[in-house]
Amino acid sequence: MESLITHIGALHLGGWLGYGLITLLVFGESLAFIGFAIPGSLIVIIAGGLAAQGVYDFWPLLLITSLAAIVGNTVSYELGKHGKNYLKRHPWLWKHVTKGQSFFEKHGGKSVFIGHFLGPVRHAVPVAAGVSDMRRSQFQLANISSAIIWAITHLAIGYVFGSLWKLALLWSSRAGLVLVALVLFLALIVWLWRWFLRNGEAIFELLISIGRAVATTVRQNPSVRGWVERHPKLIRFVRERFSTKSFFGLPFTILAVAFVYTVSLLLGIVQDYLESDPLIEADKRIANLLFAFRTPPLVHFFYFITLFAESGVIIAVAVLLSAALWWKRQRIFVFTLWLTLITSEGTTYLGKLLFHRLRPDELIRAVVEDSFSFPSGHATTAAAFYGFLAYLLIRTHRSWSVKVGSFFSAILAVLLIDLSRLYLGVHYLSDVLAGDLVGLTALIFAISVTEWLLWQQKEKRLSLPSSPMLVIGAMQICIVVLIFLFAPSPWTKAQTPRTERIEASAVFPLFQKGTLPFYTETLIGTHQEPINLIVVASQQCLINALSGAHWSLADTVSFHSLKQAAKAVLLNQGDSTAPMTPSFYDTRPHDLGFEKETPTQTVRARHHARFWRTRYDTGSGALFVGTVSLDTGVKWGGITHTIAPDIDTERSLIVSDLKQAGFIASEQEISLVSPTVGKNFTGDEFFTDGRAIFFTFKFCH
Repeated sequence: MESLITHIGALHLGGWLGYGLITLLVFGESLAFIGFAIPGSLIVIIAGGLAAQGVYDFWPLLLITSLAAIVGNTVSYELGKHGKNYLKRHPWLWKHVTKGQSFFEKHGGKSVFIGHFLGPVRHAVPVAAGVSDMRRSQFQLANISSAIIWAITHLAIGYVFGSLWKLALLWSSRAGLVLVALVLFLALIVWLWRWFLRNGEAIFELLISIGRAVATTVRQNPSVRGWVERHPKLIRFVRERFSTKSFFGLPFTILAVAFVYTVSLLLGIVQDYLESDPLIEADKRIANLLFAFRTPPLVHFFYFITLFAESGVIIAVAVLLSAALWWKRQRIFVFTLWLTLITSEGTTYLGKLLFHRLRPDELIRAVVEDSFSFPSGHATTAAAFYGFLAYLLIRTHRSWSVKVGSFFSAILAVLLIDLSRLYLGVHYLSDVLAGDLVGLTALIFAISVTEWLLWQQKEKRLSLPSSPMLVIGAMQICIVVLIFLFAPSPWTKAQTPRTERIEASAVFPLFQKGTLPFYTETLIGTHQEPINLIVVASQQCLINALSGAHWSLADTVSFHSLKQAAKAVLLNQGDSTAPMTPSFYDTRPHDLGFEKETPTQTVRARHHARFWRTRYDTGSGALFVGTVSLDTGVKWGGITHTIAPDIDTERSLIVSDLKQAGFIASEQEISLVSPTVGKNFTGDEFFTDGRAIFFTFKFCH
């Protein structure tokens, strides 16, 4: 352990010493008889992490680690080829060789490639290949290709983890919540995966048993038997649809039902889009809410994820997979793989041309995307391609663990890619859902064709070794890593929102003309409380004025602030800067929140105000609109508050506080809406006279 710590310390020095040490350790790990004692793979991962921090350059690391592994394996191979007799005379050496030989005999020539990634046999396989007289050209082909892929994957793992130290900073920011949600989401998928792995087969057997028992009971019912005798043609048709003796029996029935159901869901989303139903109304608000939680490290992470559905990457991997399937004489799958991709991509292309939906505002896009938005091409590709991979593995493997792993891996890949498109701000939620359904529809169609062709050829039991799939997966990761590291970066920085200069006298007409909304909104666009505060000020001036009037600026929503607020709610304590649940105005979540403690001094009851910055500026400051209300208690397990219905009293309170503090320069009461009674998004009632206070601050020029 002390030696390893010394190596890591030397690695961090960088320079020729570090490069030389890495070369020596990788070379040593590749040598027979001593490689098991040298942590070369771990050192390469650590070096990748240091490259992420700028200690090393990635390309020189890739070059030296690849060459060191190639040379080390070659030395071991030549030792086995020319020193066979010497090794046999020394039992302790020959025991090491036989360990590699058993692996070599089991997997043949591909063992050199596979063994490079398996620590226990990595250093033993090359010498066993030499002892077994494997052709030198065949050995070197496997040796060179595996060494390069091994170096790229290990350096990439280190590079990713070396970058993750920056994520520690996110725990005190809004993006920390995204990270927490992502971790919880992954944990849920893994838990379901493991649960289904343990219980899935038993559940399927139980359901089949119950189904057979119910069917038997129903058939034996006298009334049912009589009805069956009166409708022989219908019963024959039903039996044929559930027969397992023909493709057009049970297999086609299941696929047809799945296809019709998926298409109906897709048409439902299309109808929502055409009729601007609640899902479409929520699109912009979700996009704006995610934008508020954006941070550069997570943009980098989700950009890396989204590359796994880039058309160039998918085509390259599909070509490699086609070659492997052709080589393994599974040529029907080659045809249906490309049928899946062409059908899904063609449908997506036609959909974009048909609907011409523009992407989210360029202000919130983290990457450059200029094509139409509906449906999402990345979501379509992910559902189609990774779904096909899962189908291929499930169809060709008998192992329950492989089937379950393939299914959940595909789901995880699709959901992460979907989330990446939303977080990067290049698609709306409805775009992504529609893309998933397009891809799933194409996949079901391709599976139907595949099963029909297999049934025609009477190929019911298929077998596809896992090793080609693992190699192709490793190569896909390598392609994505290289694009991520060395392709021109498409990342764009958040742009400054466009502002429009107006006179102060033109503020009220903005509402009269409908340019600015009168009401705040729920996630799906339903009206909530009307605006009752309008102020012209710079953002800092607004913060200073309200702070001077004894209103505290609320914390932004983050993991830390939510933890503190939850503790205060649980213990009924005060938290003068507790975060607020987001409320929307003109599709955007509030920019600033302020709160003031009540005499009870508890987070469960507080005065609070939310403000949104509009796109208008008067020259004396930006135009903000706001609402104010009184929290009287918590509900839904402390997730949100109950508000007092009289919001006009709260409006008068905040104006009075600002007056007493001497900050208001001018004040005007205007009637925005007629007297209103309504409910907010949590169902709390409110009433108001519909008036708003329009004021400016002193000392804000």
